[in-house]
Amino acid sequence: MAVCDKTYQILTRPESPYQEDIIGLLPYQEIPLEEATEFSCKNKAIRHPKETKGSNYHLTEIKDDIDCCTPGECC
Repeated sequence: MAVCDKTYQILTRPESPYQEDIIGLLPYQEIPLEEATEFSCKNKAIRHPKETKGSNYHLTEIKDDIDCCTPGECC
């Protein structure tokens, strides 16, 4: 779920009552707050990943040399 910086800070700070229930992920590309565009925290629309990550985003990688799992097994 994407949230604005204010909400992210509220949910993830050490003294937050939500801190144990939230796993905050750092952005793939850091954008300084003074350069960031406004983010509507009231919009609950489900967005396509290409809208948030960009139309040319292709970072998902599956490693062929992982020893812990074989196809068809649950890890």
